[in-house]
Amino acid sequence: MIHGWVGAPGKLQNYGPRFISRRRLIRRLVDAVGPKRTLDIGCGSGLITKVLAEASAEVVAVDVSEEAIAVSRDVLGEAHNVQLKVADVFHSRDTISDWRGSFDLVVLSEVLEHIHDDEGALATVPELLGEQGWLLLTVPGDPKLWNTEDEQAGHIRRYTREELRRKLAKSGFEIVRMINWGFPITKWLYLLEVSALMRGRRRQGRGRVLRFLLPLFAAARPLFAVLADIESLISGLDRGVGYVVLARKATAKRDARDDIRKSVSSESNTTQAKPRVRLGTHYRWVLTSSLWPPNGTAPRTLDVGCHNGFWLHQQPSGCHARVGCDLTPVASYADVHYVKCDGCSLPFASGTFELCTAWDVLEHVPDDRALLQELSRVLRPGGSVRLSVPHKQIAVFPSLAMPWLYRRWQHSIRTGYMPSEIRSLAEACGFAECTVIPLETPWFRRFYLIASLVWSLWPPAGHRLVTALARKDAAAGWGPKGVLLVELRKRQQSAAV
Repeated sequence: MIHGWVGAPGKLQNYGPRFISRRRLIRRLVDAVGPKRTLDIGCGSGLITKVLAEASAEVVAVDVSEEAIAVSRDVLGEAHNVQLKVADVFHSRDTISDWRGSFDLVVLSEVLEHIHDDEGALATVPELLGEQGWLLLTVPGDPKLWNTEDEQAGHIRRYTREELRRKLAKSGFEIVRMINWGFPITKWLYLLEVSALMRGRRRQGRGRVLRFLLPLFAAARPLFAVLADIESLISGLDRGVGYVVLARKATAKRDARDDIRKSVSSESNTTQAKPRVRLGTHYRWVLTSSLWPPNGTAPRTLDVGCHNGFWLHQQPSGCHARVGCDLTPVASYADVHYVKCDGCSLPFASGTFELCTAWDVLEHVPDDRALLQELSRVLRPGGSVRLSVPHKQIAVFPSLAMPWLYRRWQHSIRTGYMPSEIRSLAEACGFAECTVIPLETPWFRRFYLIASLVWSLWPPAGHRLVTALARKDAAAGWGPKGVLLVELRKRQQSAAV
């Protein structure tokens, strides 16, 4: 059941900083998934549905309220790829049967906190998803923030990170991204808004408060968008007002052979005019290209953890087969073949590639040895693996602040490697040669926060700044506080006697 989607605080949410931040995160994650068919459960006023319609080929939006569907119809206007229905998905077995396995993505945006049996609702979602489907979930966070607005909105609870992890795992989902958003400025504005509502409630002047805040919030929406980008830099502190979670349906066995998709396919949903490149991806490309000139003798190249394929797209013309694999590939370049798969179980024959790469991937993998063994398997004799990992002693900030950065970078499995650990892994996986270059990267570490801010707010200037930092770091020399660049070479086959 959905409450409070209109009136105060609903309209304040639609115009205010919380909605702006949440909408931008949702759009970013939906673009990463690239769904063809999306189900928006509890669509409310349709504003999030409108975002989904821009990134999905087809959207089915449902709500238990006929009035909500009517408002959504007005908001969506001429969106021809959206179907609106009045339905209670979680209490209708007929609806579940009709839609079983028919969606690539299910969205629950500010819905779960209204449901008494939230675990039962989550357990229903996998039935609606295809074999490799996704759940995108947003909920209010931090029970200590409970206030009169939660009561007005019909909330039953606010969530903690651990509660979300436990309930999603129980319902058959594997969390890929969990973002805590809204700190510090959005949180401060939120508490200010709640305080104004409470004062208005005591004075029986809620309407006056709403009339005052709505024009103010509407005028400040461009500023809120900038604040959202700034706050995303410190999302690892876990002190915000809510969570955005992207989770995939857990399956016993994933076969990526049926999920190979080429970015130029007519069914592809990623038609960005200019693909968005991550700061770290661009930095690594400039840094590695300065130290390792592009390999023109590797006609078949595999990049594990490719994201949108930017690194592969930059390879020289001698690279005829550019294959990128990722858990959530974003098909963005016509010259890259994208495969959705786990790097520890690659759907390729042995000896397929001359070059395999894994840029800042190894530290995220539970079984790093299995990943290297799989790369060795698909590599031809004499071929190379190139990868980057953070040094275990990396120091971007003082030691007390590094745990925040590890959370931001999602280094929950391991924070980095020592050169000796990489050499031991390479030997255990049977590589004939192992070259480890420990780079100090002083410029990147010194200007990381500034570069991140400029990259978010002014991309052209951010691009130039990060390029300059990477080139300076390539010339800065070796040291223990930055990153490790690694090249592994597979043993040549012995000549027949």
